[in-house]
Amino acid sequence: MKGIVVFIAVCLIGGFCFAQESEAYEEIRDLLGNGLTRNFDEIYGLSPSLTAEEGERLFQDFAFPRWKRWAGPLMNGAIGFGVGSFVQKDFLWGGILLGADILASAAVYVGAQYLLAAGIGSFFIRFGATEIEAKTQEYLKTGFILVFGGLGWYLANRAVGIIRACVYPSRYDGKLKRALNLDVVSVIPEPAVSSSGIGVALVRLRF
Repeated sequence: MKGIVVFIAVCLIGGFCFAQESEAYEEIRDLLGNGLTRNFDEIYGLSPSLTAEEGERLFQDFAFPRWKRWAGPLMNGAIGFGVGSFVQKDFLWGGILLGADILASAAVYVGAQYLLAAGIGSFFIRFGATEIEAKTQEYLKTGFILVFGGLGWYLANRAVGIIRACVYPSRYDGKLKRALNLDVVSVIPEPAVSSSGIGVALVRLRF
């Protein structure tokens, strides 16, 4: 009789734990669908209720997509303007790269206008307009500085964009693991049946 009562208690506890885990699983799944970063703290608070299998399943479902791992660096290198980072949903760095490329493009454009003005000035100097020679030299110097400075800045942005797009996926997956508590050890009580009878407090280590 005592064994039956213990068995029923174990079943009830197991059913309650299973229901709690399933509820947490669905809630975390919804939170991840709305964004890891904005919901990190809430996901982290709920994740201890997950089983190891549920945690791994969520990680597999929400790990960084493979196609974005190569599309991000490719787009940041070929197109620039943070396009690859925006595709990866790395909006902060996408905005930084976009702004930097716009400034670099503006520098090249303005520098080209100075060079054009210097070229026109040189044309008139040949016909005796020597009074604009000093101004023409100033425009020429400024134009070269802006054009080559802008191009150098633009190439540097491309390199930074490629590196960032290569690094971001692994950082995202690491953050997802931390949110799901997959990188720590936790102890989970489970009902179990052994040779000595029915027990309630068997523990399992989850890594």
